[in-house]
Amino acid sequence: MALPTGLLPVLAFVITIGVSVPVAVTTLLASRTGTQSIRRALRLALLEASLLYLVGVVVVWAIAGGGLDTELWEIPATLVGTGIGTLLILTALPLVVGQKIIHHWRQIEPEAALRYTVAGWPTAMLITFGIFIAPGGLAQGTLFDIGGPTVCLVGFCGISLLLMGAFFLEALVVVVGPGLVGLMLSVRGEVGGGSQPIR
Repeated sequence: MALPTGLLPVLAFVITIGVSVPVAVTTLLASRTGTQSIRRALRLALLEASLLYLVGVVVVWAIAGGGLDTELWEIPATLVGTGIGTLLILTALPLVVGQKIIHHWRQIEPEAALRYTVAGWPTAMLITFGIFIAPGGLAQGTLFDIGGPTVCLVGFCGISLLLMGAFFLEALVVVVGPGLVGLMLSVRGEVGGGSQPIR
């Protein structure tokens, strides 16, 4: 038993906006007190989000029937694998790349660069989610439903050219989006009254 395709927009929402917004808000608020660094606040917020995600996986598994049925174990295994991939691809990579972009272009300290990256991360994830559901909206379809001319890629035939283009656009937004949004925030912060990092 696999996850119903109708749940794809919900899962995409959870792993993009549903993770980035609470983690970013929690991180920025916790680091604002000055008692802990932005890195430590980010680690704690990610740990809390991960634990909450695991609770959600257990709830979904219990609703599906739970038990020892090997067919039902596909659901939590898929969700846990998705969560690990999300942590690496939609969280760690964009935050590291974003911090480097801001640090390189603005020449500000890494802590401040990370702060701006965290602040820009939810906006990039919102755009990513928008690209994913753009083909048909919340009810009609997702990125995977894009048709059009197809090609063979690495032995897989029937891959839509539009799907590949949308996927690469989404990947670009995921990886460099937080850095670019954070860069704009840092410029705006300087223009608006000094080069102090976001508080």
